[in-house]
Amino acid sequence: MTDALYLARLDGAVVEITGDEGRHAATVKWTSPGERLMVADGWPRSRDPRRGH
Repeated sequence: MTDALYLARLDGAVVEITGDEGRHAATVKWTSPGERLMVADGWPRSRDPRRGH
């Protein structure tokens, strides 16, 4: 199964998914701490973090 992809700013070591993307991750996808998420900022780079607390 493909990891979910969310849009967020990739400025530092910690990525915070907020707004509509964060709400979707928490309430629609029911992501859990430690679950893999793909995060991109719309530029040709991405990160492969695990959801924190």
